[in-house]
Amino acid sequence: LLINRPGPQATIMAGRLTAPFDAATEPQLDTLNTALGGTFTSRINMNLREDKHWSYGAGAGVRTANGPRLFAATAAVQADKTAESAAEVRRELSEVVGSRPVTEAELSAVKANLIQGMAGDWETNASVMGDLTQMVVFGLPENYYDGYAAGVNATTPQSASVAARAIVGDGPTTWVVVGDRAAIEPKIRALNLGEVQVVDTEGRPVN
Repeated sequence: LLINRPGPQATIMAGRLTAPFDAATEPQLDTLNTALGGTFTSRINMNLREDKHWSYGAGAGVRTANGPRLFAATAAVQADKTAESAAEVRRELSEVVGSRPVTEAELSAVKANLIQGMAGDWETNASVMGDLTQMVVFGLPENYYDGYAAGVNATTPQSASVAARAIVGDGPTTWVVVGDRAAIEPKIRALNLGEVQVVDTEGRPVN
């Protein structure tokens, strides 16, 4: 879906539906997600921001929901690098399930980030209440956090690859690109991401 919005910046979102929440596998999914797109040092952000300098920030993750959940990679990029950025997002998603799985070194850094950050996540009554509310709304078991750190720590490159295949699968089923249509449409079409539909901000087709 291509939405016309002229300006110096464009926005890319690439997404697909993935499985509902499962307490048994969520720590591995979180660990994989964090390495791929969940922190500043994740693969997608380091590629588009730190290496290419095309974005102020890019990432990926699974949105919390009841039932099937949305996995999405997102990036706000400079307009003249829209198609190139989309190609890099596609490459990162392809490689994490194929030629470049998450490494032990990446997992070590992610585990420290997630586990050591848990105490800080509950520094206030409000933050504790926020997590308790989410547990009720999304049906998390009462003992979910009792084993969360152990689940993260037990994640191996092999189980991270299983998580990547579960989340990323064969890649995004839907791409949404918002930017200057006149400047980016030919390059976007050339990427062959799928059938290109030009729509307005309400999703209605534009001739």
